[in-house]
Amino acid sequence: TLGWTFGRMKRGKSSVDEMMEKQNDDLTDVLAGKVNMLKQISIRMGKEVDDQNEQLDGYNDSAGGVMDSLKGTMNNIVEMASTGDTQTLVYRVLAMFGGFVLLYYFMFRTPVNP
Repeated sequence: TLGWTFGRMKRGKSSVDEMMEKQNDDLTDVLAGKVNMLKQISIRMGKEVDDQNEQLDGYNDSAGGVMDSLKGTMNNIVEMASTGDTQTLVYRVLAMFGGFVLLYYFMFRTPVNP
């Protein structure tokens, strides 16, 4: 009977071990799935960061072009002011200011409801 009892305990223990092994395998599979999901998310995040960096580089390039244009305009204004033709300069500045006022008025006026 002693051999039968050890054999039964041994079988019982192996079935518990097998059950625990199966649970470990199942949990390992779940963990591997979550790791794979995190990997995919990090890859997508990396692509998004690369896309945003390219977009920011484009903004930087266009801002540089605007700055160059403004520098050229300021140089032209300084050159015109240094020639002594200040009356023309004043008229142009007033015309630009009036143009901006009209543009603002037409863009932001509220329509009158009858």
